[in-house]
Amino acid sequence: MADLTSGEALSGDHRLQAQIDDACGEVRRNIAEALAADRDREFARFLRLARAAINELQLGLRLALIKKYVAERDLKNVREMLATLYPALCSLLANGHNSSDRRSA
Repeated sequence: MADLTSGEALSGDHRLQAQIDDACGEVRRNIAEALAADRDREFARFLRLARAAINELQLGLRLALIKKYVAERDLKNVREMLATLYPALCSLLANGHNSSDRRSA
C-alpha cells in the first residue's frame, strides 16, 4: 500500500493520502487485536472494526481513482486482496472463532 500512497499524484492530496494509509493501518491493527483477544465479544468487535476499515479503505481508493491520482491497473492487487479479506472476516464473524483460551462474555 505504501507504494500506492507514496506516489507523486497522491502526494499532493495529503488528506486522502492519510485517509488511505490510516485505513490500511486500521485493518492490520484490528485483525491483530482480534487474534489476541481473550473473549469472543472482543474478537468479534475487532473484526467488525477491521471490516469497517476495509470499507473506508475502499472509499479512499475509489476517490483516488475518481480524482485520477491512480489508474485502475494500480489498484488491481489491492482490490484482489480486499476481495479475499472482506469475505474471510465476514465468515469468521458469522461462524465464530473457536479458541481454547478465549472465554465467552
